[in-house]
Amino acid sequence: HPDLWTPETYFKNSADGRLDKVIFPYHYMTLDRSGTVFMAARVSMKLACNMDLTRFPHDNQLCDMLLSSLIHSNDSVVLQWKSFRVTKNLSLSQFKVLDGGHGDCTKKYELKRRTEFHAGTFGCLYGRLELRRRAGYYLINKYAPSTLIVAMSFVSFWMPHEAVPARVTLSVTSLLTIVTQQYQSATPGVSYVVALNVWMIACITFVFLGLVEYALVV
Repeated sequence: HPDLWTPETYFKNSADGRLDKVIFPYHYMTLDRSGTVFMAARVSMKLACNMDLTRFPHDNQLCDMLLSSLIHSNDSVVLQWKSFRVTKNLSLSQFKVLDGGHGDCTKKYELKRRTEFHAGTFGCLYGRLELRRRAGYYLINKYAPSTLIVAMSFVSFWMPHEAVPARVTLSVTSLLTIVTQQYQSATPGVSYVVALNVWMIACITFVFLGLVEYALVV
């Protein structure tokens, strides 16, 4: 109801969001005899999550949902969790949900120019999910093919030295294939080396050393 006051709460780390509505809006409000107002709504959110991808694709991540008061400090509005539950057996395409938690992240803000609305302690709550990345896709599409390519390049060690075209073709083809796979690998665009990069670089090194060994022997 437009005449009913509601707290201006917002998701601090939201990138996008909407109030769900298919046939009718998924929200309702009740008022009991004691004057307590209960309001519920179904909201779809895209939340930002800072991830450390050093161990990608074998990483675990902690992602928070931050809910805070936009205008009113703790003198006017106090945020508290009534309950926080994570759906059991919740599964995502790339992650498995291991655990969930919640808590308080209230902070005190001190501004140079104090105003009635923006100075003081503002309530903040967080809900947390612990996620484990599913590595099956990378085992099938990255680790298995690169392992087979390296193993195939080692076949050249058992070829006679006189079979120059066959050995060179096998080694060069293996090297080009593994380098192409490295550039096509589904690694995140970060400025540091992740575990999958280390694996692919090691595979390229083994194939290249096999080619160098043949060049030195010849």
